[in-house]
Amino acid sequence: MGHRLDVRGVAPVVAVVLTVAIVVVLTSVFGFVLFDFQSKLNEPPPNLAVEFSYTEQGQNIYVTHTSGSSLDPDNLEIRGPGEAFFDGVGEQLTAGDRFVIDADKPSEEFQLVYTREGEGAAILGTVGNPLVGDLGGVPPQITVGYEDLELGEGNDYDYNDWAFDMGTTIAGYSLNGTRYATFLSIEFDPLARGGGYSHNQSFVPESLGSGEYDLTVRQKNGTVLRTDEGSFDENTSIFLVDSGDVFSSNSNSNHGESCVPPDRTVQLELVLDNRTKIPDNPIDADRQHGAGLPFDLPMEPSGNDDTIGVGDKRLVTVPTDWQWPLETTRIDKSYEDVSFNETSDRPEFQTNTWFEQPVDDEVYERCR
Repeated sequence: MGHRLDVRGVAPVVAVVLTVAIVVVLTSVFGFVLFDFQSKLNEPPPNLAVEFSYTEQGQNIYVTHTSGSSLDPDNLEIRGPGEAFFDGVGEQLTAGDRFVIDADKPSEEFQLVYTREGEGAAILGTVGNPLVGDLGGVPPQITVGYEDLELGEGNDYDYNDWAFDMGTTIAGYSLNGTRYATFLSIEFDPLARGGGYSHNQSFVPESLGSGEYDLTVRQKNGTVLRTDEGSFDENTSIFLVDSGDVFSSNSNSNHGESCVPPDRTVQLELVLDNRTKIPDNPIDADRQHGAGLPFDLPMEPSGNDDTIGVGDKRLVTVPTDWQWPLETTRIDKSYEDVSFNETSDRPEFQTNTWFEQPVDDEVYERCR
């Protein structure tokens, strides 16, 4: 029967790119280590040699006891953000046995530590985490804006009825030039509620496969208001927030009005069961409505039965720092490089950088 190791987190999710080139091969040996102990133990720790290797999925590290003293598993500890466990060993860890460090979140390294109750601890060795933070691909920072009126019903296409910034940190690894995600942390920071409706905002993993999610909703003072966790697959709809709880009335869409800070922010973490290819998603003229994102962002306005999500012309995805149109000002009146096709009843974006050409006094000055 296997033994479980104690695990303690020692490194937060990294916010900068760790410039690590990792060749991920199932049987590739990361390193062979003989340890020269510097211990505070009364008795010296065991003489031990281990090998480290990465799994093909990239998110596990195999640690194999290759030679030296037998060990009581209760005297070993893995310090890092993942979960470590023995694989098919008994009461003693002997040469040939191995255990796995489940590295589902990014950190700089893991430590293998030998301990005895009431005494000091010896670090037997360290291994770098194969995960790399902020891999790129999906835009790490985008603004999402919605128009909430029904199609063909005098829609004003001002895209300020509900808007939020979306910051994504992606952890994973590169293999032969292809980027794979194993973990995503997404921050949702509401910006405006210009419409008269409230808006039920959700997140659907869609192309991310299956895994576990952890959701936290906070008030503007940092107080945790709601948490949710569970398993997900490509069809799971994770409710994030209602715009009526974020802004009690229309906010941040009319010219000259004072900035209203949001009363809610949302953080969503996704640990993927299997590696998922990260698509390239340049924000260009043919992807203004979220095409290419590996997830959906369905929004349900309170005033009609529509669900507006990725691919709908009533959703727009742009880089952050975008200035959305003023209330009832159609987007082609707010941006020089946007026209409007009356026949198809939709805006047409003429350039890849249309969002850099606002019309003076026709857009809202961002307050954050």
